[in-house]
Amino acid sequence: MNILGIWDGHDSGAALLQGGRLRFAVNEERLSRRKLEIAFPTRSIEASLAHTGLRPEEIDVVAATTSDPAKTLGRLWPGSKERYYAVRRRKAPPGPLAGLTRALKYRLPSGGRARCPGPSVPRR
Repeated sequence: MNILGIWDGHDSGAALLQGGRLRFAVNEERLSRRKLEIAFPTRSIEASLAHTGLRPEEIDVVAATTSDPAKTLGRLWPGSKERYYAVRRRKAPPGPLAGLTRALKYRLPSGGRARCPGPSVPRR
């Protein structure tokens, strides 16, 4: 089975698994030469297929990484992602609503509850 995994958030990229084994993976920024690349990983997908010698019709499953509302908004309104990462790269100053958007960023994906990322394994 050939599985193509796609991540289209920051540091977008693609990975290709064949028979459950990782055969190729690359972040889009390696190919676009743009740090924290946020565009859909077209080049990464093409490189994955070229490296493994597969054609698009030979992919059995395409796995997308998220159904996060904030990511969906970025797909519908790509300019919002561009602006966000321009600020992150320090190429543009934060806007007047930066505090509000920062607060929403952590509340939208979790259904209104603030998330607190922590270790995935209990500490001893």
